[in-house]
Amino acid sequence: MSRVRVIVVGIVLLLAAYVGSYLALLDPIEVGDGGLYRWSSCRVPAYRAGSDFADAVFRPAAWVDRQVRPDYWAWREEVWESPAGVAKPATCRNDWAAQRS
Repeated sequence: MSRVRVIVVGIVLLLAAYVGSYLALLDPIEVGDGGLYRWSSCRVPAYRAGSDFADAVFRPAAWVDRQVRPDYWAWREEVWESPAGVAKPATCRNDWAAQRS
């Protein structure tokens, strides 16, 4: 086997080990923001081991993952209707003034 071929096979095996480690350690968490009738959330990369070290090492893999699977990592919004007879909460000062009169 030529020296170049050995180097190429070695690089391919290292990349496969890197991607496999990323997928094995990836444990995304959902973070969100919202209120009583609306919730927005997205996934954030988190890892089963290594926390800060894993975050630094796998940052390129996470970037590629966001490019490959944008829908998986995108913000999602859920909106619920208020139950019958339950007033929606006031969202601004003008609503509070209208409710008092």
